[in-house]
Amino acid sequence: VSEGSNNREYVTANGTTFSPTSGQALYYPVSDSKVDFISYYPYNSSITALGNYAVDVSSQSNLAAIDLLWVKSNNAGTGFNKTAGSNVPLNFDHKLSKLVILTNAGSGLDNNSLNWKNMAISIQGLNTKADFDLATGVLNNSNTKMNVSPFTTVGGTKYESIVLPATFAQAGDLKITFTIGTDTYVWTAQAGEQFEAGKEYTYSINIAKTAVVLDNVNIVDWVTVSRAGEA
Repeated sequence: VSEGSNNREYVTANGTTFSPTSGQALYYPVSDSKVDFISYYPYNSSITALGNYAVDVSSQSNLAAIDLLWVKSNNAGTGFNKTAGSNVPLNFDHKLSKLVILTNAGSGLDNNSLNWKNMAISIQGLNTKADFDLATGVLNNSNTKMNVSPFTTVGGTKYESIVLPATFAQAGDLKITFTIGTDTYVWTAQAGEQFEAGKEYTYSINIAKTAVVLDNVNIVDWVTVSRAGEA
């Protein structure tokens, strides 16, 4: 890492440009040699070298704190230097996947009831930990399966999760359970269900006394957010 500039912390207050926190400023090499920039979010102050970043999505209480972003900016392979003095564009990619669960009350259930609005949701079959290579932007070694409780955006209506990319080979490898009062309802994914990095998957699910029915799955790419700043 040039100039010993390991893991410097920059923040943005306006969503457009980044500024260093106290004592974290980056400077171009005096030799005017060209450099690339690797940036990631969320910032981890304990990282001392360009290497592994530990990912853990077991807690969904703060989605912004687990939404892993990464970018390598190299000026189309030519690098950046102080003579050019150009801004460094940071076009971050989402490296994980996002799930949105929309719940609809079917036969025998009331979406205005307190039990409905206080339903507990559990996503089963997900790995929750992995290693992320800051140098290459590659996620690997997914492990630690556990039930995940999504973030409640609107009780009884909308729930969201940031999860590791995965492919579920067998039917039932991925399940979503809904506990409403004393009753539990289960939606089971088909074989081949897949979550890809950078994509948002919206599940609209009807929950009824007779069955749990999946209306549809809508998959969209997250919006790419561009940032520019002086380094």
